[in-house]
Amino acid sequence: LTKMVTIEDILSHRLGFETFQGDFYNWNNNATRKEIIQNIAKNKPAYDFRDTWGYCNAGFITAGEVIHAATDTTWEDFIQYNFFNPLGMNRSSLTHEKIVSDKNACKPYTMFQNKLVRLEYDNLNNIAPCGAINSCTNDLTHWLQLQINSGRYNGKQIFPAEVISETRIPRSIVSDGRSGLFTSQHFDLYGLGIGLNDYEGREIIWHTGGADGFVTTVCFIPEEKLGIAVLTNTDANYFFIACLYQIIESYFEVPYRNLSETFYTFYEGNNNAANEQIEAWYKQTAEISSTESELNKYTGKYKDDVYGNMEIKLEEGKLNMYFEHHPQLTGKLQSLGGNNFICTYDPINWGIKEIPFTVENGKVKSVSVTVNDFIDYGIYEFIKQ
Repeated sequence: LTKMVTIEDILSHRLGFETFQGDFYNWNNNATRKEIIQNIAKNKPAYDFRDTWGYCNAGFITAGEVIHAATDTTWEDFIQYNFFNPLGMNRSSLTHEKIVSDKNACKPYTMFQNKLVRLEYDNLNNIAPCGAINSCTNDLTHWLQLQINSGRYNGKQIFPAEVISETRIPRSIVSDGRSGLFTSQHFDLYGLGIGLNDYEGREIIWHTGGADGFVTTVCFIPEEKLGIAVLTNTDANYFFIACLYQIIESYFEVPYRNLSETFYTFYEGNNNAANEQIEAWYKQTAEISSTESELNKYTGKYKDDVYGNMEIKLEEGKLNMYFEHHPQLTGKLQSLGGNNFICTYDPINWGIKEIPFTVENGKVKSVSVTVNDFIDYGIYEFIKQ
């Protein structure tokens, strides 16, 4: 794959990986960009090369380093001088330090047990090309104007029109495009770093994005001269998509329907089911008591081929997990009986998950670790060393 892969493959997510595969390692970690790119090779592709679309954040990190190699300037400087400056995006920035020090920046939140919980800003400096831009509604309107005007802004050609067109040529099939909610949609494709759909006979060009505490969408419909940006500061909502399509349907004069209510019904059902499962787990752990000698067999150093090292320590009668590449992340383990535990992560946006150990002849062999789907859908098998 290393010899065959092209920049086009990277930007159209056809490397053969599942969506978010490897992001447990990649996201908000302490590795360098070079180390993250090298670590891609440790992931076993879920699909054949160029066969199935799967969103790969590490691919965009790689693309950012391609810019560095081709231009002899950093991705950050390239974006600043070729995007932000000519588009007058003066409130937009590219680093963790900028968002933290900004006195007029919204704060990130997640939902935990039906309550909003404030989060710290993700430090995405090392993975910046896959989603570290800090921006605002006014600046994004400049980007939207460029997109719906074939690369022009304020009467000046910022990008060649053929470059804009090239990004919109379909490279990958994301899904069959059929949707029970949006019945006039026929295709669901992906170009170079951009999603391509149709709706009510118009082409919809769009992308969503998310970091812990934020989900967003940016959309442009060139034949209608319409651009839309929706920014939200909690990562637990479907409103950002409902709002997008509410605007589109109004603009297209589709008969009114309350999409916020419809999407909230989806969210509420999923949220209630998750909370009920977590409540049942906690109730089960409250009925189980374990001695330190029983817990001690689970302690020790573990290693996953993709992630690296993890350690479980017994501290004040409790088992805690510590991760090599995420010094800010811990997992508190509580017994569910047998060799199964519930893991409550801190920060909480990494999830609350059931963590099973594999035990043979009374000895712990491994533990299967998962995190919030928002970060990574995969299962990581940590082998006890």
